[in-house]
Amino acid sequence: MAAFRRSVLAEMPLGSGTRLTIRVKAPEEEHTITIGKVLAWLDGVTTSPSEKLKKNRLKERLRM
Repeated sequence: MAAFRRSVLAEMPLGSGTRLTIRVKAPEEEHTITIGKVLAWLDGVTTSPSEKLKKNRLKERLRM
């Protein structure tokens, strides 16, 4: 989200209902998810120390 905020979209409001489309190559796959769902997942319960670490790292990267 930080990259989106710094890009051309910087002037557009990004809210919890904003949809992000993420495309993964090799094999190519595409998913669309709302920012609200990402934030809810980040605030949710973790099942392992490694998952907690991943969520904390992502939270730091998304910090605005």
